[in-house]
Amino acid sequence: MNHPHITHTHASTAFRYAVFANLLFSCFEMGVAFSAHSSSLLADAIHNFGDVLSLGLSWFANYILTKRATSLFSYGYKRLSIIAAFINSTVLIGSSIWLAFSAIHHLYQPQHLQTWMMVGTALIGMLVNGWTARLFHHHDHDINQAS
Repeated sequence: MNHPHITHTHASTAFRYAVFANLLFSCFEMGVAFSAHSSSLLADAIHNFGDVLSLGLSWFANYILTKRATSLFSYGYKRLSIIAAFINSTVLIGSSIWLAFSAIHHLYQPQHLQTWMMVGTALIGMLVNGWTARLFHHHDHDINQAS
């Protein structure tokens, strides 16, 4: 069933808030990760930067998919999602390799962790992620959207 109250504008606003909130948190978390000498926070910050990239690409794709087909793009812009997936996977593989080298370095030169900074950052991250998820929740009764 269609719900006309869910518009492209709502999705665009949700994407905008989600991208900026997660980008801000990712930068904060990266700084805390280096200050606290925490590989786990660093891994989560890299993961969150990947989420920001995915949200940004989805935001862009959401905008592009509203465009009509042209003579140059006779099928429209629906194949853009393949390019977005390729970019996301390339970034994920690259950041995983970098993180593995960083973790190996920490194994040979362990440092004292600032656990209170790690726990506080994790709690803030839970709030940001919960708020972001709430942005995309439309209060629909459609089983497919609920799953």
